[in-house]
Amino acid sequence: PTCQMKWENSIFNEEFTLQELVLAIGKLKQRKSPGPDGIWTEMIIHLRPLARSTVLKFMNLVWRTHIPSEWRKADIVPIPKKGKQSNKPENFRPIALTSIFCKLYERMVLERLHDYLEIRHIISDKQAGFRKHRNTTEHVTYLSQELKNAFHRKQSSIVVFVDLKTAFDRVSREILLQKMRHLGMDGNLYRTIRSFLTQRFIRVKYGDAISPYKQTRQGVPQGSVLSPTLFNILINDVVDTLECIPGVKTLLYADDLAIWATSSHIKAVEECLNDAMRVLELWMQENHLEVNPSKSEYQLFSLSTRIPEISIKFKNVELPRTESATYLGIKLDKKLTWTKHIAKQVDQGENRLAILRRLAGIKWGARQDLLVMAYKTYMRPAIEYGRELIITSSDSSLKALDVLQNKALRVITGAPRSTPIMAMEVQTGIEPLQYRREAAAVKLLERIKRIDVKHWTCLETSAQRLKTQQSFTVTVDEILSGHGLELNSRQPVPQLSRYRCQNLAEINLELTCPVDKETLPSWELKQLTLKTIAQRFPPCDWLHVYTDGSAASANSNAGAGVYSHRFSISAPVGSKGTNFEGEVRAISLALDQLHTGYAGSVVLLIDSRAAILAVGSGDPNDNAEVLESRLKVDGLIRRGLRLVLQWVPSHCGLFGNEEADRLAKLGASMEQPDTPLSLSSVKRIVETTFKTHVSLEQKRLAEGKRWEALVTNPLPGTLKRETMVACFRMLTGHDYLQAHLHRIGVKESPICPLCREGVMDGQHLFVCPALTDVARGNATLERNDKTAIIYWTARSRMANLPST
Repeated sequence: PTCQMKWENSIFNEEFTLQELVLAIGKLKQRKSPGPDGIWTEMIIHLRPLARSTVLKFMNLVWRTHIPSEWRKADIVPIPKKGKQSNKPENFRPIALTSIFCKLYERMVLERLHDYLEIRHIISDKQAGFRKHRNTTEHVTYLSQELKNAFHRKQSSIVVFVDLKTAFDRVSREILLQKMRHLGMDGNLYRTIRSFLTQRFIRVKYGDAISPYKQTRQGVPQGSVLSPTLFNILINDVVDTLECIPGVKTLLYADDLAIWATSSHIKAVEECLNDAMRVLELWMQENHLEVNPSKSEYQLFSLSTRIPEISIKFKNVELPRTESATYLGIKLDKKLTWTKHIAKQVDQGENRLAILRRLAGIKWGARQDLLVMAYKTYMRPAIEYGRELIITSSDSSLKALDVLQNKALRVITGAPRSTPIMAMEVQTGIEPLQYRREAAAVKLLERIKRIDVKHWTCLETSAQRLKTQQSFTVTVDEILSGHGLELNSRQPVPQLSRYRCQNLAEINLELTCPVDKETLPSWELKQLTLKTIAQRFPPCDWLHVYTDGSAASANSNAGAGVYSHRFSISAPVGSKGTNFEGEVRAISLALDQLHTGYAGSVVLLIDSRAAILAVGSGDPNDNAEVLESRLKVDGLIRRGLRLVLQWVPSHCGLFGNEEADRLAKLGASMEQPDTPLSLSSVKRIVETTFKTHVSLEQKRLAEGKRWEALVTNPLPGTLKRETMVACFRMLTGHDYLQAHLHRIGVKESPICPLCREGVMDGQHLFVCPALTDVARGNATLERNDKTAIIYWTARSRMANLPST
């Protein structure tokens, strides 16, 4: 109890630290309009250390007293909704502009509030909205898993999708504050939120016109980062209220509420859900919220071909029935085949493909690297939302998405339809959608198993009675088995508040002058490194400690090594350890040694920038060893030790680094423990495994093909459009030259129609007598440019030949 009280007091009352301020600044969004005070985000981001210290003092003053009145004012800018007429107020979306300093303060308060809510498990597991490591796909996966399990039990389900009318704007601030008090919130945290919610004023800005300020007395502030979490607190108890009814289950994503029941008898489900609607009506009245019956709907999920009569009512108003509800952006069909969701994605993808086509023709337009970027950032997200779920869909349904990507590949490369799909994938670096779906599904399931969510009992693989209704978990198990992946040793996602530190290590990611490790010879790198160490960390004043990590392969048998003139360490990291984990373990072991009594100044010389940033920054991280290392750093600095993490280049002959590398390799050769895998480690393992699989498959299928060279040496993505298209076509042999046209049955003969002396393929163009003038005239050009000119000249002359 004493420890609990101390922890709660630190959450409720302790002053904010510089680390909390820096983290909050890092989360501010740039290029955003300022609030009424006219201060821009960029002004805060570029504050120097002394100015940040002053800001921190001011934030702590606000924390101890109250929110400034100017922070409780907002400018509302109405933005017309897409496709709506502008003659009605409801057709505008209000955008609130508030003080950037207030947003910064809100983020600092939000982290404290999250810590309290998550560690105390106050917010229901059924609520996934605006929570770390939770997302929409997880909820739809859970719902589909429950519904498919019912199919295997020969049961049907009805799901009611409840729409709340302007939920955030109707929040009763009095009820919200009462619930916060009831949940044990007190001190500065409670007072600052109460101050934040009271005496709030808004004004509307439209063009050059500005309205007078008007006070708002209900609702959580629009545009505030605190508002979603405050709404979660208000609506939290609706889950327990509804699930008191036997057979009723619920899911919440912010204000998106799904209620369902399952049974072998539809009438029993109907009665159960009508009871739930009556209970929901009372809860809404007590909490001053309102359901929109016309936008709420229900759907039957059943394998039965019969269409039973069903009546679900809210306030005696019949809720509409749908055959294809959209839940959190995913279209659901009666048998969960995902065909309607895929059809929706195909429609969206075709619309975006039309935009991609406008960016490039065959001989004009954007470079390949820009087209690839446009596809990955604009088109692919539209056809991949919910990709984890649709792995249970049929191959014929999924093929429509694959065909859509193939069309995009042809636009990007300018390739004919006969061009092998894999050749286009190799050239563009765009992976097959199938592998991306499978990798995303594995990562989703592994994330779910690591977060502290109690209701995921449906993850346990149950008997699968129906071959056509394979569940998400069974499908993922098959994917893991097919790739030989065993990820059973899991490290839970840690609670970050348990690792809050006052002090961070100093970090240096460069030598005294920037170096390019790829171009400089190793002896020069070594000299620059020794010069940096001598200037910054003279041996008479500093203890030099070298750390390194090593793995036998990318994802297995890692070791850690530490070397200094005082001590040396070699240790295994884990049978599935990565190089990164070896680097972090080495840093952790070095810090342990320093805790044994060394005092003074210490520099850890590390050849991994990623490990330095992980341990040396305060950014969120799900690796427990990284977080533990930060605590060790904090403890050493509190003792008065000065600690610097300095990057050094690897494999340049630096004695200490070479020794640490030798010790790390020794650790990798030792018997490896089966250490728990963090979520970030699993993601790396899955990505590496799937990329390796794709790479090996490409090498295997490209062997002996004309485009085999693309696997190891693809064409530069920065070539001009007409040059890229010509070179890619000629490399693949799908080039619309006579030999290619003969191969696909368009021409009777493969003989060159220009010179009549040989088979007209890409190689023939360089020796064709009819094109010698072109070759000679462009002999001094770079090879790719010369190839393009010869190719397009040949195509032009072929087109001008009289038809036969």
